[in-house]
Amino acid sequence: MSCYTSSYGRETSLTSSRPGRRRRGGHNELSSVSPDIFPFSQRLTEDPTRTPIELVKCKMQVQMLMATPRGSTKLPGPIAVLTSVIRKQGIMGLWLGHTGTLIRETGGTASWFCTKEFVASLLLARRLGNEASSSTSKAIHELRPWESALSGAMAGVAFNLSLFPADTVKSAMQTEDELRPRNPHSSATSVKPSFLKTFAAMYRAKGIRGLYAGCGITIARSIPSSAIIFLIYDELKKYFS
Repeated sequence: MSCYTSSYGRETSLTSSRPGRRRRGGHNELSSVSPDIFPFSQRLTEDPTRTPIELVKCKMQVQMLMATPRGSTKLPGPIAVLTSVIRKQGIMGLWLGHTGTLIRETGGTASWFCTKEFVASLLLARRLGNEASSSTSKAIHELRPWESALSGAMAGVAFNLSLFPADTVKSAMQTEDELRPRNPHSSATSVKPSFLKTFAAMYRAKGIRGLYAGCGITIARSIPSSAIIFLIYDELKKYFS
């Protein structure tokens, strides 16, 4: 997360200092597109490490639904799950569902930062329009804590709403062996599901609502966390600038 916010900070500093930028009430107005460029590229470079971690996490979360040997109560830990995947599917098996992770993280991050900047600019413009325009204080052109928190909360909503189906498909692919084990003697065991085929199968079975299953609780988690992230980021930026 620190990588994304630092990239975001570098980009906002660069874009706000460009000549010819629009100004609103003396405040440099950021484009709704530019803030996502650096975090977008950051996601591209970090995602290869994220997919194996999420794969192990998803498999561990559905372990209780699997048939276990009689009398066995101990569930395998993350290292055991990791080595099991490598033993059965090879090292590349750790990147099962990587397409979904890539789509979710790159597109979702773009929505996250763009929404934050867009909502923040609206809140700032509304306040500057209501307050005395004669004030030259730098503080009046900075986001207040509640404005940072509200714009961050809206960013959390946008992140999940934009491409949540990609995460649903990714999780389904990563837990298919546990939830729908195949016949070991079947020739189909060597055929791994593709992202598009899994997406199509889920859409045919449950429609768009099935692809957004669990989105509500995910948004409920993301609203406070994103609000806190941007609140802390903006306040620290003001403190150290």
